[in-house]
Amino acid sequence: MQNIEIKARVTDPAELGRLAAEAADGEPRVLEQIDTYFDSATGRLKLREEGRFAELIYYERSDSGGPRPSTYERIPVERPDELKRVLSSALGTRAVVRKRRLLFMCGNVRIHLDTVEGLGQFIELEGVAADPSELSGCESQVVELLDVLGIADEDLVPVSYSDLLMERQQKSATLDRPSAP
Repeated sequence: MQNIEIKARVTDPAELGRLAAEAADGEPRVLEQIDTYFDSATGRLKLREEGRFAELIYYERSDSGGPRPSTYERIPVERPDELKRVLSSALGTRAVVRKRRLLFMCGNVRIHLDTVEGLGQFIELEGVAADPSELSGCESQVVELLDVLGIADEDLVPVSYSDLLMERQQKSATLDRPSAP
């Protein structure tokens, strides 16, 4: 499967929520998600747990700020705790991302207003293409929503939440090191 997506930092969550609600086709859904990222030779591999539902997701996407294509595969998982243990042992755990997601739909674009533990507020726009020929239309919709929602280029984030968490942990570890006498 393929999609077009962007991620951006949010400075005014209330205003962005209002704009997203105006653009959306209906009422939002609240999702509580835990994404466990595993070390992977290529792309990104994560186990997403959402209440009683879990799925393994593998995706490949470039790290760039603007709308970017992503190729992904999703597999439902019946025993997530066991799979997490096995993948952690075999591959290593890269990061665990906990987020509360407010999901709006606008046509075939998913608007995610995310509160990410340890990172803050973000928005993701994800234009889902049922067929590769629909990617350019998805990109046009995502670009249009960037304007409607007032998302500035300087707020765009080129990397995943797992990368941001790892970067933050590395900075924290550097600051916590005692300086040499």
